[in-house]
Amino acid sequence: DNGVFSLLAFVIQNLEGQKTVCFVFIDSVVFIEQFLAPKMQELATDNYVITASNIENDNMVFATDSTENEGLQTLPLWLLPDYKVSVTLKGSSAATLSKKRFKVNLLWIIVLITVLVLGFVIIVRNLRKEMQLTQLKSDFVSSVSHEIRTPLALINMFAETLLLDRVRDEQKKKEYYEIISKETSRLKNIVNKILNFSQMETSKRSYDIQLHLIDEIVRETLNTYSYHLENKGFTHDVIYQSDGYKANLDSEAVTEALINLIDNAIKYSKSDKRIAIKTGTTSDGVFVEVQDFGLGISTKNQKLIFDKFFRVTQGDIYNVRGAGLGLSITKSIMDAHQGKIELSSVYGEGSTFRLVFPKA
Repeated sequence: DNGVFSLLAFVIQNLEGQKTVCFVFIDSVVFIEQFLAPKMQELATDNYVITASNIENDNMVFATDSTENEGLQTLPLWLLPDYKVSVTLKGSSAATLSKKRFKVNLLWIIVLITVLVLGFVIIVRNLRKEMQLTQLKSDFVSSVSHEIRTPLALINMFAETLLLDRVRDEQKKKEYYEIISKETSRLKNIVNKILNFSQMETSKRSYDIQLHLIDEIVRETLNTYSYHLENKGFTHDVIYQSDGYKANLDSEAVTEALINLIDNAIKYSKSDKRIAIKTGTTSDGVFVEVQDFGLGISTKNQKLIFDKFFRVTQGDIYNVRGAGLGLSITKSIMDAHQGKIELSSVYGEGSTFRLVFPKA
């Protein structure tokens, strides 16, 4: 082999089993240009450059395209050991390709880490919410138990006193009867609140929606609830300014929502025992609002007070007993009436809750 011709030796066998050694001289350059070049061109497509060159002097015999990049891989030709074939990425060097792949892999790693971190954060947040909900449910059970135990104990105590005929004074008996009646009503309200909440949770509560004057509902509610307010030492002012506008309301549900707001005003007021109640109109609705001059609600907690079971866990408010359902039920009632509940509160100065119903 002088670098131009290659000698190929091979053995053939005929049908009788006789073997013959054959020798063939191949013009290497012609063989590459005429036989290998079309196949190399087909394999190169638009992504690679394939070149064939002499190993000794590095003279190029054929190239599918011009390139100055370093070959990604170089191998000797099997039939022509003095020649080599190199494969190069078109338009990019090996270093460029390596950098590009590194960047792509790095990007995928960053995306994967980001997804894992986000997933971890979401899992932690969900676990924290579940733990908070579990704690709220535990507090709810404790609060409800206390709320129910207190009126039951009073009813039991005064009922036993009356049954044993230990009270001779008729005035005293009447007082005990009033306490039993009041505590029975209180117990009834607690049970109704829990039952209503259960119905709301299962979407089974139905509403009897009819045209009503908001002023009439407020007036009737205060007529039956004024004794409770006075017994707690509260005074209340009422201003009726709804101008006779009617709204589609369930009077029983709206009364319940109004009582929940009044109860909250009583619970979260300390020395200043005043409650202001007002009805009025907006551009597209009729409202009733309840204002107290008590503890107020911090900005952070104003976003949470309508969540079920939520109760403030610090400060003077924490010491107030309750089930944490009143405002949640009130919001559910307003949603059922396609209305809204608005809150304006300054911590330490009091709160104003407004129930807004669409005009009929």
